[in-house]
Amino acid sequence: METIDVQEMIDDIDDHGFTDTPLPRKLAILNDVYFDVCAREPWPFLEAFVRLSFSGSSEIPTDQPTDFRAALAMKVEGGAPIQWVRFDDFERWAGSNTPLVGSPVVYYFIGRELHFYPIPTQGLRVRMPYLRRPAELVQGTVEANILLPWEFHRNVLVNGALYKLYALEDDSDLASGFQQYYEEAIARMREFVWKAQYDSPDIVEVEWEG
Repeated sequence: METIDVQEMIDDIDDHGFTDTPLPRKLAILNDVYFDVCAREPWPFLEAFVRLSFSGSSEIPTDQPTDFRAALAMKVEGGAPIQWVRFDDFERWAGSNTPLVGSPVVYYFIGRELHFYPIPTQGLRVRMPYLRRPAELVQGTVEANILLPWEFHRNVLVNGALYKLYALEDDSDLASGFQQYYEEAIARMREFVWKAQYDSPDIVEVEWEG
């Protein structure tokens, strides 16, 4: 299987005549494209899983992932699901109450920091599938550390970078052409990553007998 790392992407960009463009500029544009694609949808390749733990004295988990972007679900391990609430709703509902310790029933965010109520007891674990935030690409980033499927590294990341680089040079014809390649590649990737099984239909129709 061919590996396509960041250095190889830079080489592809240079093959289009951008050898004089400083490396930091090319990396910045590659990252703009990478972050744009990852932010468009809750892609399956962004999914991860963690068991959160707690000190018993704080509503904040001790090990919230540093790459956390968004929660997909929340459940006490061996227990019940935990419901998300808005922070302002939580404040109206329980913000002035005496802190309780026990099995949490709700979670909320202050900024991007997770909070639970009641304060989880020490030793309790919360299961959290979540979406990751991609790490910044650097020249030495290898294929395995790029979250997009490797089959789309050139079609998506390189074409997207070329579209932006040509736009910076005011070459509208080449910019629009590579922009089209870029968007078409994202559309193909969407079908590739979202359709992971063909065994069952996506929609199950239920017939009700009256």
